[in-house]
Amino acid sequence: MTIGQVVCGAQASRGVQGDATVLLPMMRRGQCFVTAGDCHLAVWTIDVAARSVRSMDVAMSKLKRIVLCVDGNERDEMMYCGTTTGDILKIRLNFHHDMEILEPVKTPCVVGCFARISKKKLRRGSVDLYQQGVRTIRRLFSGALIVGAGDGTLELVVEAEKPVLPLDSDVKLPSVPALKILKSTNVNSAVTSIQLMKNDAIILVGTAASEIYEVNLTDFHAKLILTCHTSAIYDIAFPHNFSEVFATASHDNVRVWSMSTMQELLRICVHNFTCSSVLFAHDGKSIITAWNDGVIRSFTPLTGRLIYAILNAHNKGVSALAITSHGRMLISGGCEGQVRLWNVSPYRQQLICTLKVC
Repeated sequence: MTIGQVVCGAQASRGVQGDATVLLPMMRRGQCFVTAGDCHLAVWTIDVAARSVRSMDVAMSKLKRIVLCVDGNERDEMMYCGTTTGDILKIRLNFHHDMEILEPVKTPCVVGCFARISKKKLRRGSVDLYQQGVRTIRRLFSGALIVGAGDGTLELVVEAEKPVLPLDSDVKLPSVPALKILKSTNVNSAVTSIQLMKNDAIILVGTAASEIYEVNLTDFHAKLILTCHTSAIYDIAFPHNFSEVFATASHDNVRVWSMSTMQELLRICVHNFTCSSVLFAHDGKSIITAWNDGVIRSFTPLTGRLIYAILNAHNKGVSALAITSHGRMLISGGCEGQVRLWNVSPYRQQLICTLKVC
């Protein structure tokens, strides 16, 4: 078969099923894979000789789930699916022990719907769902699961053993199997991907905030190793006669970077607003920024503490900034077409004059 040639095609979803958004190839059966998505979960087999592909839907009983991520074990026996509702489905694939038999001998089925054991001690046996859904999941060779959630939670979990209760106990067990939390951390934004490294001793975690964390499975400490802006960069500025650091302006934040290490040194956040211009004061003691809410803000370059803010500097947003060498005169340009001259100090900011383009 010519490399890159189309073998066959088929409709992934049918009936009341939604779009298939996740695909997982089998570990020991190269011609088999799994698709999952909106109320959709199926096992596929490719017949190259017949140029066809066949699917077998997973028996879901009455469960209706939107699957976001899938991972399986190394022997193609079990599969774990993270969902938007914050629980994890455990699927038995029912493949034959003979690797030459590609199709499942019985219909794949759900054997468990997992949630984590609640940390609240209000009621024994209560469980918690992952907030904002389970976005990514990886199974380790030991059987433990690494779960990444939409709220930034990253946890190492195992299936909990069924507790033994007295016969006369009135405590109700959870209606779903529970996950026991071994280790936990948070990466501050939705987890989008997990990659195992160095014999599963270290994992790399990608987030929706364009950040990559390195997590050591021994202590489960998350270390930020790479980050960048999540939207367009509108301005770049270097301090006067100093090229070791620079600042960038973007939506939600201003960041200071090191030229030698290419790492972020400082992040100044103003949520829900966009910084259109940034500059360093001539003496390097402040970072002055222009924002689309019409405010000029000045921050310290080491800690990011707010020094002063000129409210309503321009009524349609501040678009440009310039400062004199002595640092006492600030020039701002607005989206309404005005240029304004300010006398600024850490304790007082006074408008001197306004120029308007006719």
